Amino acid sequence: MAYTPTVWKDGEAPAISAENLNKIENAIVNRDCKSYTDTYTGDGNATKTWTFPAKPVLVVIIGQVITVLIRDFSIGITQFGSSTHQLQVTWEENSVTWTNTNNSGILSANGKAPHGIFAILEAE
Repeated sequence: MAYTPTVWKDGEAPAISAENLNKIENAIVNRDCKSYTDTYTGDGNATKTWTFPAKPVLVVIIGQVITVLIRDFSIGITQFGSSTHQLQVTWEENSVTWTNTNNSGILSANGKAPHGIFAILEAE
């Protein structure tokens, strides 16, 4: 079955930038991207930087919590049970830095536990 991309519109559900979501979907449709996976064990610090082999467009971190980071957004979302928390995000060419601003180790995507990381990267 062929993939049909969603046409996102600003101000309509879901409330995420249409421009960035369209970039992600266009990259997937055009196969102008690749997936990346890895694991790490958090050190409990509030800030973590991850460098990828190419420019990340979407990053999902799964550990004690689920964290989603979308390219060019300065806020990431962490889901823990029924609670949703924000974290600060900074993007560089091939890396992303996230900072847990509530200082809770359990809510951090860098808590002292194993984490899986999945990303969609732009093709080189």
